[in-house]
Amino acid sequence: MRKAAGVPSLLTSISDGPLLAFAAFDLIGLHAGMTIAHLSTAWAAGTFGYSLAQYRLHEGTEDAATVAVARTRTGLSKKQRWQHLETQVYCIVTSSFLTLCFVGRVLWLFFVPSYEDNICMLVVELSVQVWTALYFCLLILSPLMLHGALISGYSMLRIYAYFMLSCTVSIVCYLISRVLWAYFFGLEMMIMAAIVGYSLAIFQHYKGLLQQKIRRHYFIVRPRRKRMRTMAMRRLKLLGSSG
Repeated sequence: MRKAAGVPSLLTSISDGPLLAFAAFDLIGLHAGMTIAHLSTAWAAGTFGYSLAQYRLHEGTEDAATVAVARTRTGLSKKQRWQHLETQVYCIVTSSFLTLCFVGRVLWLFFVPSYEDNICMLVVELSVQVWTALYFCLLILSPLMLHGALISGYSMLRIYAYFMLSCTVSIVCYLISRVLWAYFFGLEMMIMAAIVGYSLAIFQHYKGLLQQKIRRHYFIVRPRRKRMRTMAMRRLKLLGSSG
C-alpha cells in the first residue's frame, strides 16, 4: 500500500518540471524554459536512482547501509567526536559554498540570456555545473558519511578521471554535431544524478540502522557491561576478604 501510494506523488514530482519549464518559456523566455527543462531531467534521473535503491533495499540485495553501520564506531571518545564533527562541518560548509555558486550561476542563466540562440552551449554548461555540484555532494555522502561502504574514496577519484577523459572524448561528438555534444554531457549529468539519488536512499536507510545500533549500545550493551564490571568488582572483594 505504501508503494502504491508513493507512485502518484513520484509521477507528480517528475511531471512538475516540464510544466514549470513551459510556464517559464511563456513568461520569461527560451533560456529560462530550457534551464528548467534540463534541470528537471537531472531531477528525474535522481528520483530514478533513489527509487532503484529503495527497491533493492526492500528486496535485500543492497547491503551497503549495513556495511556502513558496521564500520561506524559508536563508543567514540570526546576528542574523536569533535574531530568527526569538525570534518563534517568543513565538508558541509564547502559543499554549501559550491552549491550557492551553482545556484547563482543558474539564476543568472535563468534571467539573463548568455548564449543568445546557442541552446547547445547552454545545455553543456548546465550539465557540467550540475555534474560538478553533484560530484561534491557524492564525495561528502559516500566516502565520508557512509564510510566508503558504497563508493570508496579511490572510486571517487576514478569517477573524476573518467569525467575528465569523457570531456576529451566529447570533442569527437562536437565535431560530428553540436546536438550530439550537448546530449553527451546531458547523459553524463543524468548518470551522476542517478548515482547521487541512489546514495541518498542508502544514506537514509543507514541513518535508521545507525539509530537502532546506538539505542542497542546505550540500553543493552552498556548496562550489560556495567553489570559485568560490578560482578567482577564483587568477586575481587570476595577474594580479597577471603585472603
